[in-house]
Amino acid sequence: MDHKKYFVFISIASLLHFRGVERWLIEVATRLNGSMILTFSTDLKSIDNVKARVALVKSSLGNVEWHKLRAISHEHAGKGVPSFITRFMRHSGIVIPINLKIIKLLRGKFTYLVIGDTYQAMLLVAIAAISGARKVILGLHSRPSYKRFILIKPLLTLMNRAGLVKGIHAVNIVDALTLRRILSNIPVWWIPNGVDCRRFKPGAKRGDVFQALFVGALSDDKGLIRSQRQHESLRGIIVT
Repeated sequence: MDHKKYFVFISIASLLHFRGVERWLIEVATRLNGSMILTFSTDLKSIDNVKARVALVKSSLGNVEWHKLRAISHEHAGKGVPSFITRFMRHSGIVIPINLKIIKLLRGKFTYLVIGDTYQAMLLVAIAAISGARKVILGLHSRPSYKRFILIKPLLTLMNRAGLVKGIHAVNIVDALTLRRILSNIPVWWIPNGVDCRRFKPGAKRGDVFQALFVGALSDDKGLIRSQRQHESLRGIIVT
């Protein structure tokens, strides 16, 4: 089967961040033998060694197509956009693709959307519907606003009954159980991120010293730096 005709993964974040979600996208897409990844243009000023990261990503993609499409955020909305719209975009984290190529790329495809926000998800689902995408799955890789899921439940239910949105994939069991209660009849699948047991072996003894394994980005919102400051005696193995 030529999977290239069927599967598209969409993330508003650039693969150049090469954090957990981006690595997951590359891993799954390459295993599907020729699927496609779509990301949106973002501010690359905050990314060091851009050329080196581009080379690293491309070397990891194999035969997977990667399209980086132009988009606007609240920072680039322009002076002609009403202030309440820019405030809403900033508050919800919405990024709007402005490259019509996305319509051609999604037509007839099974689409996986990495959710950054529920409103962003609904916008991309609408674009997928206009583009003629076959089915859509929402991928929840970060803690969502449950309140917003309550607000969009009628719309999400309608999309599910119409056969467009098949369900939600959650990597966190708490999110999966919570959304199952909120969304009732909409399928929510709990599929946690996998672990390469050839590299990481649970239960391996490393002496009498307590060690912690942290897997994630070294950013303030993860709480690792604060924990290190509060517990100076903590010795850990950090995998980025």
